[in-house]
Amino acid sequence: MIAEIITIGNEILLGQTLDSNAAYIADKLTEVGADVRRITTIGDGNRDIVNILKEAMGRADLIITTGGLGPTDDDLTKYAICETFNRKLVYHQDLLALIKDRYSRRGMIIPEFVKTQADQPEGTILLENPIGSAVGIVIQENGKLVISLPGVPSEMRAMIDQSVIPYLKKLEHGFNIIFRNIQTFGTFESFIADMIRKNKFTHEDCELAYLPSLKGVILRLTYRGDDRDRGEKLLARYSEELKKILGEYYITDDGRDLIEVTTDLLKEKKMTVATAESCTGGMIAAALTDISGSSEYFLQGAVTYSNEAKTDVLDVPQEVLVDYGAVSKETVYHMAKNMRDKAGTDYAIAVSGIAGPTGGSEEKPVGLIYIGLAHADGVDVHKHVFGVDRQINRERTVYHAFNYLRKKLLEK
Repeated sequence: MIAEIITIGNEILLGQTLDSNAAYIADKLTEVGADVRRITTIGDGNRDIVNILKEAMGRADLIITTGGLGPTDDDLTKYAICETFNRKLVYHQDLLALIKDRYSRRGMIIPEFVKTQADQPEGTILLENPIGSAVGIVIQENGKLVISLPGVPSEMRAMIDQSVIPYLKKLEHGFNIIFRNIQTFGTFESFIADMIRKNKFTHEDCELAYLPSLKGVILRLTYRGDDRDRGEKLLARYSEELKKILGEYYITDDGRDLIEVTTDLLKEKKMTVATAESCTGGMIAAALTDISGSSEYFLQGAVTYSNEAKTDVLDVPQEVLVDYGAVSKETVYHMAKNMRDKAGTDYAIAVSGIAGPTGGSEEKPVGLIYIGLAHADGVDVHKHVFGVDRQINRERTVYHAFNYLRKKLLEK
């Protein structure tokens, strides 16, 4: 099943709104075996929508649009659908009653113009919107399937998950696209590619893609074909081969990221951790507590940004700060060790650095970061020199800190 995604909205073309809808839809369609060949963004004009729908009908079996289904003057998708497929708008009393009920439950009176939401193209299947008032529209025409969804991301996602994907799973299209993501961390894309080449790794009938980010490099293995069982076996075999090649850089192939793997290890081993942060300003503690059940392993954290805070809260000796500075191996050593002692945890993470873009010197440049990990056998302090982008430096620090903790947990 060849699929095409069309996102509609002037705000996207103007760069005022990030199009997260297309990525979400493409990911979900791939999971059910649809082959997404094209993603297009167009403005709100009726003629643009009509033209792209006619073009897509000649290319794809499945077309999904988002945007333009609201009640305002710039929401023109349903009118373009009527023109494209020669349909009329028909009134749905039950739909208007549903919209009125939602307004009433919020103590509001429905505006007159919102009542136009009850007018929908004839001969279509309407998908309930569990969050908003704009319903989804499903049209079957000449063996092709067109599904139009609202552009509000929360509404679109709910309808994709609850209505569209279950509907598509019932269709027999005899083609599969399945993939497996192998999460790595700790080295560069080019180094991983070189490792794979040197080990003469082959992946017959599967594609291998490199997807780098601050979270590490994902290796995506993809199988496209009619034999799903064979595809699953190939992916499992190739993933195992890559695990051996990657060694310490391999994290997992089960869909979790580095932070999830690390926190799962903490829970599995019944270990606890505390944090002492300077340049990251609490980002490590936030990442730990973003996951439900974090009270099992995270006991406390401190953001000690100033030298005074490092002394008052973490008992970093004043002479250490004077002799070596806040951004130093020695300071981070004491931050990690003292936090572990005070919190009574199995581990403590400490970080201090010059995130930038200002504050650097020849001796201590922007991007200089020290990451400390205190454990039962002592304190390990690692030095990094990243780039000049403040936010990137902070995010890299978070992920490297988690990776050091993960590695230490695997030693137990």
